[in-house]
Amino acid sequence: MVPAILFKYRADTELTEKVITGAKIWLPTAETLNDPLECKTGIIPKDWQQQQIREMEQGQLMGLFGFPGAESRETLFSLDRKQTRKWFKRLKKLPFDRKIKAMRSLYGDHGIELSDPRLIFKTLEKQLSSMGIFSLSDCPDNQPMWAHYAGDHTGIALGFSTAEGSKLSDPRHTFPVVYDTRKPVFEKGFLHEIQFYRTEAGGMRSLSKFSFDDPVLRAAVTTKPPAWSYEREWRYVEESSGLHDFPGELVSVIFGYRMSEQRRNYYRKLLRSAGRNVELFEVYISSSGSFDIKSCR
Repeated sequence: MVPAILFKYRADTELTEKVITGAKIWLPTAETLNDPLECKTGIIPKDWQQQQIREMEQGQLMGLFGFPGAESRETLFSLDRKQTRKWFKRLKKLPFDRKIKAMRSLYGDHGIELSDPRLIFKTLEKQLSSMGIFSLSDCPDNQPMWAHYAGDHTGIALGFSTAEGSKLSDPRHTFPVVYDTRKPVFEKGFLHEIQFYRTEAGGMRSLSKFSFDDPVLRAAVTTKPPAWSYEREWRYVEESSGLHDFPGELVSVIFGYRMSEQRRNYYRKLLRSAGRNVELFEVYISSSGSFDIKSCR
């Protein structure tokens, strides 16, 4: 279950102020995160790749021949019936690789650059490296997190609601990090999608890529070594990095133990001027000597 609130630890900076006033967050790419092992998959066996590529190419050929039970195509593009029958007759005599080449040539002659399944695994790393990742935690009183990400306890923690209808409640965009020494691997097939573009010459280009919903792709984005498990991390993910709207309503702000009263008052005024009706809390040391959270409105 998704916690009711997820927290973003922030240092006390101008960028943090802009987050509050602008209601925008920055989703960085994996290469800017603090773990160099981010967004990696396990080794993808070459024979498995070739099998998947062949199945995709067979699917493209099937699109020309027609699916089983469907009527045979009488014409292809600008070819008349006689030319189409001749083209199919010649194609059937070709070995598989040459069939693919002939098919791509036919599409190319009619202004269509057909997607090349051989490239999909080569672009997987690029696709993973372009995704935007916003890291949060379900724990607001984590001492190492306050030290590492909130200016050594002088910053704040922003609490975002995961209420229904928000992207933080959407399992397609928000999921918990899995802490595992093993990288995710492809054991069966994978989900892919085809995007179409207009070329400058007025033709059509198609591009195959991994679907945002592919389980292994998603697992690669949310798997980290066990050493990071203390963070209790959740991730809000988009297909591209950059500025995005809040994925959930900002409902609380927690002041760090070492944040001065002057800066706390500054943030109180900033929140009011930005129209943010949030609950305010502060970190304190309890009688048992541990960190705890209490309201400070």
